[in-house]
Amino acid sequence: MSTPASPFFDGPVVVVSGRVASRLKRPLMRILREAREGGEWIDADVLATVDAIAAAARAYVEARVIASVYDPATSDDGTQALPMTEAVSVSGVDGWLSTSAVADKLGCGERNVVRLIDSKRLASIRVGRSHLVDPAELARFMEDRTV
Repeated sequence: MSTPASPFFDGPVVVVSGRVASRLKRPLMRILREAREGGEWIDADVLATVDAIAAAARAYVEARVIASVYDPATSDDGTQALPMTEAVSVSGVDGWLSTSAVADKLGCGERNVVRLIDSKRLASIRVGRSHLVDPAELARFMEDRTV
């Protein structure tokens, strides 16, 4: 049995899925922040592990964004299906607009943009708590609004 090349390996290894990592990231980051604010010393192994979990969580969320754009099928828990057999990049959403950018283009507030999205008058995809709008969808919305 070979030992991984990592200097941090000194015992059992736990494999965590991207979905689990995305659920662990926020509480772990909060715990680290509180420890730092409290002046506690944080072990390098712990920092490396939390960084790896955060990276896995980011990759999972980015892949879900792409999956929601290209694969409308849903999984058994109601979330967008995610093909785990192939690598997915975020290039599919490059150029998509935040609600802030859409508000600037429409000349209204960000809250109004969220209302348009919630009322299904403007299509978007969710990334965590944020929305992204395809520029082509915004152009269609603006054209429909002026007709």
